[in-house]
Amino acid sequence: MAIYRDAEDLINIGAYKMGANRDIDMAIKYRDIIMHYTGQGTDEISSLDNAIASLTATFSTKK
Repeated sequence: MAIYRDAEDLINIGAYKMGANRDIDMAIKYRDIIMHYTGQGTDEISSLDNAIASLTATFSTKK
C-alpha cells in the first residue's frame, strides 16, 4: 500500500505505464483486493482463524 501511495499521483493522472516498475505493477494489481479485505466494518466480528482463511483464499485465487 505504501508503494501505491508513493506512486498514486502518477497513477491517477495516467503518467504511470504498466511494466515500468514491477513493485508498482503489483501494488496496482492488489490494491483493490487489499482494500476489500481490510474493509471490515466496526460492527463485523471475525475470528483470527476466519481472517487467516479469508486472506489465504483471497490471495491464492488472485494471481
